[in-house]
Amino acid sequence: MQLLSKAKVKVFQSLSIKKYRNQEKMFIVEGIKMFQEVMRAGWEIAAILILEEQREKIMPILENFTFFEQFPFIYLASKADFQNLSTLNTPEGILTVVHFPKTQSFGATLAQTPENIWQNGPGFILENVQDPGNVGTILRIADWFGMKEIICTEGTADILNSKTLRSSMGAIFRVNVTYVKEIYADLEIHKPQIWIAEMGGQDLKTLTFGAKDFVLMGNEANGVSDKIKAIEGMKYVSIKGNGEAESLNVGVAAGILGFHLANS
Repeated sequence: MQLLSKAKVKVFQSLSIKKYRNQEKMFIVEGIKMFQEVMRAGWEIAAILILEEQREKIMPILENFTFFEQFPFIYLASKADFQNLSTLNTPEGILTVVHFPKTQSFGATLAQTPENIWQNGPGFILENVQDPGNVGTILRIADWFGMKEIICTEGTADILNSKTLRSSMGAIFRVNVTYVKEIYADLEIHKPQIWIAEMGGQDLKTLTFGAKDFVLMGNEANGVSDKIKAIEGMKYVSIKGNGEAESLNVGVAAGILGFHLANS
Protein backbone atom coordinates (compact mmCIF):
# COMPACT_ATOMS: atom_id res chain seq x y z
CA MET A 1 0.00 0.00 0.00
CA GLN A 2 1.25 3.48 -0.81
CA LEU A 3 0.22 7.04 -0.12
CA LEU A 4 -1.79 8.74 -2.85
CA SER A 5 0.35 11.33 -4.57
CA LYS A 6 -0.85 14.73 -5.79
CA ALA A 7 -0.08 13.66 -9.36
CA LYS A 8 -2.39 10.64 -9.00
CA VAL A 9 -5.09 12.80 -7.41
CA LYS A 10 -4.96 15.06 -10.45
CA VAL A 11 -5.32 12.14 -12.88
CA PHE A 12 -8.16 10.50 -10.94
CA GLN A 13 -9.92 13.83 -10.41
CA SER A 14 -9.95 14.39 -14.18
CA LEU A 15 -12.07 11.23 -14.57
CA SER A 16 -15.12 13.20 -13.43
CA ILE A 17 -15.10 14.69 -16.96
CA LYS A 18 -16.22 12.54 -19.90
CA LYS A 19 -13.44 13.76 -22.19
CA TYR A 20 -10.75 12.57 -19.80
CA ARG A 21 -12.53 9.31 -18.97
CA ASN A 22 -12.46 8.47 -22.66
CA GLN A 23 -8.87 9.63 -22.98
CA GLU A 24 -7.59 7.62 -20.01
CA LYS A 25 -10.08 4.76 -20.61
CA MET A 26 -10.87 4.62 -16.90
CA PHE A 27 -13.75 5.56 -14.63
CA ILE A 28 -14.40 5.62 -10.87
CA VAL A 29 -17.06 3.80 -8.88
CA GLU A 30 -17.78 4.60 -5.24
CA GLY A 31 -18.51 2.44 -2.24
CA ILE A 32 -18.20 -1.13 -1.05
CA LYS A 33 -21.05 -2.56 -3.14
CA MET A 34 -19.70 -1.13 -6.38
CA PHE A 35 -16.21 -2.47 -5.60
CA GLN A 36 -17.76 -5.91 -5.08
CA GLU A 37 -19.70 -5.58 -8.34
CA VAL A 38 -16.45 -4.83 -10.22
CA MET A 39 -14.84 -7.91 -8.68
CA ARG A 40 -17.81 -10.15 -9.54
CA ALA A 41 -17.82 -8.90 -13.13
CA GLY A 42 -14.08 -9.46 -13.49
CA TRP A 43 -13.38 -6.02 -14.94
CA GLU A 44 -9.78 -4.85 -14.69
CA ILE A 45 -9.05 -2.56 -11.75
CA ALA A 46 -6.52 0.25 -12.20
CA ALA A 47 -6.42 1.38 -8.56
CA ILE A 48 -8.19 1.18 -5.22
CA LEU A 49 -8.26 4.29 -3.06
CA ILE A 50 -8.91 3.93 0.66
CA LEU A 51 -9.81 6.81 2.96
CA GLU A 52 -7.16 6.81 5.66
CA GLU A 53 -9.60 7.07 8.57
CA GLN A 54 -11.70 4.17 7.17
CA ARG A 55 -8.73 1.83 6.69
CA GLU A 56 -9.69 -0.61 9.46
CA LYS A 57 -13.19 -1.04 8.01
CA ILE A 58 -12.15 -1.37 4.36
CA MET A 59 -9.05 -3.59 4.57
CA PRO A 60 -10.90 -6.76 5.75
CA ILE A 61 -13.21 -6.42 2.72
CA LEU A 62 -10.24 -6.30 0.34
CA GLU A 63 -8.55 -9.18 2.11
CA ASN A 64 -11.53 -11.42 1.28
CA PHE A 65 -10.29 -11.51 -2.31
CA THR A 66 -7.40 -13.74 -3.29
CA PHE A 67 -5.81 -11.06 -5.48
CA PHE A 68 -5.12 -8.82 -2.51
CA GLU A 69 -1.49 -9.67 -1.74
CA GLN A 70 -0.45 -9.40 -5.38
CA PHE A 71 -2.38 -6.20 -6.11
CA PRO A 72 0.12 -3.30 -6.36
CA PHE A 73 -2.15 -0.28 -6.77
CA ILE A 74 -3.84 0.23 -3.42
CA TYR A 75 -3.53 3.82 -2.27
CA LEU A 76 -4.19 5.40 1.11
CA ALA A 77 -5.84 8.81 0.70
CA SER A 78 -6.07 11.70 3.12
CA LYS A 79 -9.51 13.04 3.98
CA ALA A 80 -8.90 16.14 1.86
CA ASP A 81 -7.79 14.17 -1.19
CA PHE A 82 -10.61 11.65 -0.84
CA GLN A 83 -13.21 14.42 -0.62
CA ASN A 84 -11.79 15.93 -3.82
CA LEU A 85 -12.42 12.64 -5.61
CA SER A 86 -15.70 11.53 -4.06
CA THR A 87 -19.12 12.92 -5.04
CA LEU A 88 -20.80 11.76 -1.81
CA ASN A 89 -21.34 13.76 1.36
CA THR A 90 -20.69 10.68 3.51
CA PRO A 91 -18.42 8.36 1.50
CA GLU A 92 -17.91 4.76 2.62
CA GLY A 93 -14.14 5.06 2.36
CA ILE A 94 -13.36 3.24 -0.91
CA LEU A 95 -13.09 4.37 -4.52
CA THR A 96 -12.32 1.89 -7.29
CA VAL A 97 -10.69 3.08 -10.52
CA VAL A 98 -11.76 0.71 -13.30
CA HIS A 99 -10.32 0.23 -16.80
CA PHE A 100 -12.75 0.35 -19.70
CA PRO A 101 -13.46 -3.17 -20.96
CA LYS A 102 -11.74 -3.96 -24.23
CA THR A 103 -14.83 -3.77 -26.43
CA GLN A 104 -15.41 -1.64 -29.49
CA SER A 105 -18.24 0.49 -28.18
CA PHE A 106 -17.48 1.15 -24.51
CA GLY A 107 -16.79 4.83 -23.96
CA ALA A 108 -17.24 5.59 -27.66
CA THR A 109 -20.09 6.72 -29.88
CA LEU A 110 -20.51 4.52 -32.94
CA ALA A 111 -21.64 5.65 -36.36
CA GLN A 112 -24.47 3.13 -36.29
CA THR A 113 -25.77 0.29 -34.15
CA PRO A 114 -23.97 -3.05 -34.71
CA GLU A 115 -26.34 -5.53 -36.33
CA ASN A 116 -25.86 -8.21 -33.68
CA ILE A 117 -27.32 -5.97 -30.97
CA TRP A 118 -30.75 -6.16 -32.59
CA GLN A 119 -30.67 -9.91 -32.11
CA ASN A 120 -30.09 -9.57 -28.37
CA GLY A 121 -33.45 -8.03 -27.42
CA PRO A 122 -35.58 -7.37 -25.58
CA GLY A 123 -34.15 -4.01 -24.61
CA PHE A 124 -34.57 -0.24 -24.47
CA ILE A 125 -33.66 2.58 -26.83
CA LEU A 126 -33.07 5.94 -25.12
CA GLU A 127 -33.37 9.07 -27.23
CA ASN A 128 -31.88 12.10 -25.48
CA VAL A 129 -32.79 10.95 -21.96
CA GLN A 130 -30.71 13.59 -20.22
CA ASP A 131 -31.07 13.00 -16.49
CA PRO A 132 -28.23 10.69 -15.30
CA GLY A 133 -30.44 9.34 -12.52
CA ASN A 134 -33.10 8.30 -15.03
CA VAL A 135 -30.53 6.59 -17.25
CA GLY A 136 -29.09 4.72 -14.26
CA THR A 137 -32.57 3.68 -13.16
CA ILE A 138 -33.36 2.32 -16.62
CA LEU A 139 -30.11 0.34 -16.60
CA ARG A 140 -31.10 -1.13 -13.26
CA ILE A 141 -34.58 -2.01 -14.60
CA ALA A 142 -33.07 -3.70 -17.64
CA ASP A 143 -30.74 -5.68 -15.37
CA TRP A 144 -33.61 -6.69 -13.08
CA PHE A 145 -35.59 -8.12 -15.98
CA GLY A 146 -32.57 -9.83 -17.53
CA MET A 147 -32.30 -7.54 -20.56
CA LYS A 148 -28.86 -7.36 -22.13
CA GLU A 149 -29.02 -4.36 -24.48
CA ILE A 150 -29.67 -0.63 -24.22
CA ILE A 151 -29.12 1.60 -27.26
CA CYS A 152 -28.63 5.33 -26.61
CA THR A 153 -28.54 8.32 -28.91
CA GLU A 154 -25.58 10.66 -28.56
CA GLY A 155 -27.66 13.15 -26.54
CA THR A 156 -28.41 10.65 -23.75
CA ALA A 157 -26.64 11.09 -20.40
CA ASP A 158 -23.31 9.31 -20.06
CA ILE A 159 -23.51 5.94 -18.29
CA LEU A 160 -20.23 6.75 -16.52
CA ASN A 161 -21.56 9.91 -14.90
CA SER A 162 -21.27 9.38 -11.13
CA LYS A 163 -25.04 9.81 -10.61
CA THR A 164 -25.79 7.30 -13.38
CA LEU A 165 -23.41 4.78 -11.83
CA ARG A 166 -24.99 5.15 -8.39
CA SER A 167 -28.52 4.81 -9.77
CA SER A 168 -27.60 1.74 -11.83
CA MET A 169 -26.52 -0.19 -8.71
CA GLY A 170 -23.95 -2.20 -10.66
CA ALA A 171 -26.10 -2.85 -13.75
CA ILE A 172 -23.39 -1.33 -15.93
CA PHE A 173 -21.38 -4.53 -15.42
CA ARG A 174 -24.16 -6.72 -16.80
CA VAL A 175 -26.06 -4.66 -19.40
CA ASN A 176 -24.42 -3.70 -22.69
CA VAL A 177 -24.93 0.00 -23.50
CA THR A 178 -24.20 1.28 -26.99
CA TYR A 179 -24.17 4.96 -28.00
CA VAL A 180 -24.81 5.82 -31.64
CA LYS A 181 -24.54 9.08 -33.59
CA GLU A 182 -27.20 8.24 -36.16
CA ILE A 183 -30.05 5.92 -35.19
CA TYR A 184 -32.73 6.85 -37.72
CA ALA A 185 -31.63 4.48 -40.49
CA ASP A 186 -31.49 1.66 -37.92
CA LEU A 187 -35.02 2.43 -36.77
CA GLU A 188 -36.24 2.32 -40.36
CA ILE A 189 -34.66 -1.09 -40.91
CA HIS A 190 -35.69 -2.60 -37.58
CA LYS A 191 -39.08 -0.94 -37.03
CA PRO A 192 -40.96 -4.29 -36.88
CA GLN A 193 -39.30 -4.91 -33.51
CA ILE A 194 -39.50 -1.34 -32.14
CA TRP A 195 -42.24 0.25 -30.04
CA ILE A 196 -42.20 3.97 -29.25
CA ALA A 197 -43.49 4.92 -25.80
CA GLU A 198 -45.96 7.74 -26.47
CA MET A 199 -49.12 9.01 -24.78
CA GLY A 200 -51.34 8.33 -27.77
CA GLY A 201 -50.04 4.82 -28.46
CA GLN A 202 -51.71 1.42 -28.27
CA ASP A 203 -52.78 0.44 -24.76
CA LEU A 204 -50.04 -1.69 -23.19
CA LYS A 205 -52.67 -4.05 -21.78
CA THR A 206 -53.87 -4.97 -25.27
CA LEU A 207 -50.59 -5.98 -26.92
CA THR A 208 -47.90 -8.63 -26.73
CA PHE A 209 -44.26 -7.74 -27.37
CA GLY A 210 -42.04 -9.89 -29.57
CA ALA A 211 -39.15 -11.82 -28.01
CA LYS A 212 -36.54 -9.41 -29.41
CA ASP A 213 -38.51 -6.16 -29.30
CA PHE A 214 -37.16 -2.82 -28.09
CA VAL A 215 -39.09 0.04 -26.47
CA LEU A 216 -37.91 3.54 -27.35
CA MET A 217 -38.12 6.16 -24.59
CA GLY A 218 -37.86 9.87 -25.39
CA ASN A 219 -36.52 12.98 -23.69
CA GLU A 220 -37.98 13.88 -20.27
CA ALA A 221 -39.28 17.30 -21.32
CA ASN A 222 -39.95 16.93 -25.05
CA GLY A 223 -40.66 13.25 -25.54
CA VAL A 224 -39.73 11.48 -28.77
CA SER A 225 -38.30 13.73 -31.48
CA ASP A 226 -40.28 14.72 -34.56
CA LYS A 227 -37.58 13.13 -36.72
CA ILE A 228 -38.37 9.71 -35.26
CA LYS A 229 -42.12 10.31 -35.39
CA ALA A 230 -41.74 11.10 -39.09
CA ILE A 231 -40.59 7.54 -39.84
CA GLU A 232 -43.57 5.84 -41.45
CA GLY A 233 -44.94 2.63 -40.00
CA MET A 234 -43.55 2.97 -36.47
CA LYS A 235 -45.56 1.36 -33.67
CA TYR A 236 -46.55 3.21 -30.50
CA VAL A 237 -47.32 1.93 -27.01
CA SER A 238 -48.94 3.81 -24.14
CA ILE A 239 -49.41 3.16 -20.43
CA LYS A 240 -53.02 4.16 -19.85
CA GLY A 241 -53.82 5.65 -16.44
CA ASN A 242 -57.03 6.22 -14.51
CA GLY A 243 -56.04 9.32 -12.57
CA GLU A 244 -55.29 12.93 -13.39
CA ALA A 245 -51.48 12.99 -13.41
CA GLU A 246 -50.17 14.52 -16.63
CA SER A 247 -47.47 11.91 -17.26
CA LEU A 248 -45.11 9.34 -15.76
CA ASN A 249 -41.42 9.81 -15.02
CA VAL A 250 -39.39 8.07 -17.74
CA GLY A 251 -37.83 5.70 -15.20
CA VAL A 252 -41.24 4.71 -13.79
CA ALA A 253 -42.58 4.18 -17.31
CA ALA A 254 -39.54 2.04 -18.15
CA GLY A 255 -40.24 -0.16 -15.14
CA ILE A 256 -43.82 -0.83 -16.24
CA LEU A 257 -42.90 -1.34 -19.88
CA GLY A 258 -39.87 -3.43 -18.93
CA PHE A 259 -42.02 -5.90 -16.99
CA HIS A 260 -44.25 -6.47 -20.00
CA LEU A 261 -41.35 -6.44 -22.45
CA ALA A 262 -39.50 -9.16 -20.53
CA ASN A 263 -42.57 -11.28 -19.82
CA SER A 264 -44.52 -11.26 -23.09
